Amino acid sequence: MGPCRADAFPRSPETPTRLCQACCVGVWKQIIETIPWWSIPIFCFILISGLSMLARGLAQRSSQEQRLKEIADYSQKLTSATATGLFVLIGFCITMSWSTFNAGQSAIDSQFSGADRILVALDTSNLSEQDRKDFSNNLAEYLDKASTEDIESLRAGQIRPLPSDDFIYSLELAVIALTDESKRMGEVTKQLLVTSLLDIVSGRAELQSVSNRVLPAGLLGLVFLAAMFVAMVMGASMSRVRRPYLLIGWALVMSLALSVLIWLSQPFYAPLEIDVKSLSELADVAREPKKYVDD
Repeated sequence: MGPCRADAFPRSPETPTRLCQACCVGVWKQIIETIPWWSIPIFCFILISGLSMLARGLAQRSSQEQRLKEIADYSQKLTSATATGLFVLIGFCITMSWSTFNAGQSAIDSQFSGADRILVALDTSNLSEQDRKDFSNNLAEYLDKASTEDIESLRAGQIRPLPSDDFIYSLELAVIALTDESKRMGEVTKQLLVTSLLDIVSGRAELQSVSNRVLPAGLLGLVFLAAMFVAMVMGASMSRVRRPYLLIGWALVMSLALSVLIWLSQPFYAPLEIDVKSLSELADVAREPKKYVDD
């Protein structure tokens, strides 16, 4: 057999597309990190209203009244179709983003539920006070890392390794050690510990997956291009109106819709970010375990 040639394995044609997608996503995340969240609707309003006023002003430069009437009438007919299509597209994108956001919140809820059941299993077991305290402190350390440093890493796009990796590994080893000692807890408690730990691990994996689910850069760009086009058509349709108050209101609604889409597309950023407060609160509870039955 001859030597392996580099061109024997042709480069996938999708590679440049994926690299461009990753580059756009990285630039987009850097922009979101840099600017404050409240500046997004302001920018969108300035963009939409500015384009609308620009198109209105250009249409009004026509010296012929008949020509101005034709522009206004044609733009009004075009506005209905284009605006409807734009809002359908925005609604579709918001639905996709909300699904990702909801999956991330469900992952946090799964970890909270699993950790809470572990505390109940420990408090109702026949373990010694010191063993319960050590396990609870380990769980509290994991919850602290998961609700702070893990979120910061996911926000920065770093999925692996996470700061809580060592703590979840310690929890897994502790559960294995406890469940192997059959005399120290009943079968029901063992099963509760194992299933609860599985909920934490699966919720953690789901949260890592959510950080990769972003709207395609092409789709987000299409939404903004469509919004800019509709804004200009709307402005031209109002060229014969002396006081276009309706145009300002429409620009405000459009800017808010675009802002909600941008906020939802980044589930780890304010103001619509995944709520991890429940994990940090449960960590405080885990540091003071209560015993419900006697040894």
